[in-house]
Amino acid sequence: MLTKIEMLQVVASLFKEQSYHGTALTEIGRALDMSDTTVNALLGTKQDMLWEVTSRVASLLLTHARSIPRTIPAIGQFRMLIYRHMEVVTNEHNYVVVFNRDWMFLDAERRKEIQAQRASYEGYLCRIIDEGVQQGSLYAPDEYAACSFILNSLQWSVPWDLSVDTAAFALQTQRYCLFLQRALCYEPKKVVV
Repeated sequence: MLTKIEMLQVVASLFKEQSYHGTALTEIGRALDMSDTTVNALLGTKQDMLWEVTSRVASLLLTHARSIPRTIPAIGQFRMLIYRHMEVVTNEHNYVVVFNRDWMFLDAERRKEIQAQRASYEGYLCRIIDEGVQQGSLYAPDEYAACSFILNSLQWSVPWDLSVDTAAFALQTQRYCLFLQRALCYEPKKVVV
């Protein structure tokens, strides 16, 4: 018998390949070699399964953001946040794809919870960028726009599957972090509006 975590990994894989709406409960049962009734008893409804998958990603991202020491310079916090974000993308790839694409299909209450977690994560990044600007290690005429840029850039990293090669992960993450850092380090001499 599979553990709940193993079952959810199968569910996340199905949701990733076929989307939340494209995956029938019968397909989940077939993949787990269980009846629909057994799947419901062990994992709940499809909505419950989507919640398990998406809330896992949100919780991991927030846990990593909260664990970054505020005692180090902002540029170090920035690098650490990017690195840890990429770790989640790599280690939980199927979950992250589902999170980015299907979280809006959660019921209203759960969607609000995910939105609150996303806003909290965004708050950590905005604070780090703001501190970086104050310390002179980052440049952003609009910290919120810079934060949105970084978050959107991180979302575009999801298609990269770096889980098979530790060296490739380390190199790609280092390069990506450097690229994002440089994007926020350029201060134009004269801004043309």
